[in-house]
Amino acid sequence: MSLVGKQINDAMAIRLWNEITFHTYRFGGTTVEIYGSKGSTKTTLMLKIASKLRCESPDDVIPEPAIWRGRTVDQWNWYPRLSEIRVFVHKADDVVFYDETGQEIEVRVTRYRNAEDLMQKLGRFNVVYEPRSYSLSEDLLDLLARRSTLPKRLMKDIAVDSSIWWFEFVHYLLERPDNKFVSLFIDEADDVFPENPSGLRWHLQLWLKDNVKDLRKRNVSLYFSAHSHTDIDSRIRTKMQYRILMKGGESSSRFAHRQKGSFVLEARSGLHRKRRLWEVQL
Repeated sequence: MSLVGKQINDAMAIRLWNEITFHTYRFGGTTVEIYGSKGSTKTTLMLKIASKLRCESPDDVIPEPAIWRGRTVDQWNWYPRLSEIRVFVHKADDVVFYDETGQEIEVRVTRYRNAEDLMQKLGRFNVVYEPRSYSLSEDLLDLLARRSTLPKRLMKDIAVDSSIWWFEFVHYLLERPDNKFVSLFIDEADDVFPENPSGLRWHLQLWLKDNVKDLRKRNVSLYFSAHSHTDIDSRIRTKMQYRILMKGGESSSRFAHRQKGSFVLEARSGLHRKRRLWEVQL
């Protein structure tokens, strides 16, 4: 791993990589946004980060659990250590998996009832499929009732997209009794918190914006990717600590010498007081 630039050495590259893959009690979780056009290897990079995660424990440094949001078309099978993959499906759902050729394949799945049950069953790399049918939980209804003018009884009848379940999951992570390290990866994140939301999602995304810093304090890290920063709610992305720009990402054209497999890393807070850009070659 190295950084492209005359005044930047390998030591700085390793330091930056550690900042987004190694979590300590002193600094808590990390928040990282990744942008790049189709084929820029955003997913590959996220899987690489997930495979390298480490965190402090009371006695040692240990691998950190990663939670990957499963999608209808996904590439989690590219994770480098297949034996570490654990696939989770909601107890009410029947799911069939197909390979790239359209052939049905057998995938061993673990069922979960809710966020608490899921967290108790985590392994090293956990692919989690949200419930296909989702209704707002009492916790989210209470949260929305406090943040909007709509009565709680009316919100119960509003149909919501199943991706809203991830807000319930984040709410659980903030309220859980323990403070164990865990990282959440959301590929194509505009499915979950798009720019210009409306209705209840507008309030939920505002709530997430207000709580990004608290995620880090609770030792939760958030990594998400999209094709462009304009696809993501600006209220959320401006709260992220690090931005990674890949091919086709905003401002990446500034690095005309960019090599294949490299990315631009922008540190905007955390250990760095100023916004600084480095190009990293993995």
